[in-house]
Amino acid sequence: MRMNEDHKEFVIECYAKFMKTVDIADSFMQEFENDLPQPPQLPNLEKITTDEQYEHEKQEYVHQKLHEINQQYQNDHPDEAEDMFHRDAPDLTKHLRDEYDSTLKQDYILKKQDIVIKQHNDAVEEHYYKIRYNLLYQFPRLNITHTRFPEKYRPLFNKARLEFFKSLHNDKLKHDEEIRNELETIYGYAKQLIFQEALPKDAAKHINSAQSLLKAIAALNNKDNQTTTNNEN
Repeated sequence: MRMNEDHKEFVIECYAKFMKTVDIADSFMQEFENDLPQPPQLPNLEKITTDEQYEHEKQEYVHQKLHEINQQYQNDHPDEAEDMFHRDAPDLTKHLRDEYDSTLKQDYILKKQDIVIKQHNDAVEEHYYKIRYNLLYQFPRLNITHTRFPEKYRPLFNKARLEFFKSLHNDKLKHDEEIRNELETIYGYAKQLIFQEALPKDAAKHINSAQSLLKAIAALNNKDNQTTTNNEN
């Protein structure tokens, strides 16, 4: 499918959150379900009727039954069998055809409908598989690490990445070790941002953030060391 600006920005923001391409594709297909090419429509099941195969099977049934009846005539009335069978054949044929329709026609149609439904479901699955495959091919170039990443989206990516870092803050953390782990994780992301910036002036703001994080981590370490010293004394 052809992506518009909203689509591209969504993908870029997902990459900024360190999402995997396959996960982005799944989220994208949910978020923009109405923008995706529509799957094939299910045929009108009420219009499904019998076909040549059904008529052939019915004819085989009638032929077999007429043969059995003829044999019965031969056994019961050997001298008059031919005349009796010739006389009764039209009515017998109509009766057998009606009998076949009344007992098997609906079952045959239902089976045909089941086949049509399965074929439709397979077609829909194939439809969305192709869309997903196409998206997986298009998405990687919208990751800032790709060589063909459009420069005009760099500010959007960096903004989304910083917002993601901020979202990692958890006000419910109660223990220093958990806080340290959070800070070290964010520090790692900040370092990655520094090397991703194309211009030194753009990297400066991430350097400042990294320095602040290092100070916070150092403060926690000093606090732990001080606590250990006091306990030993």
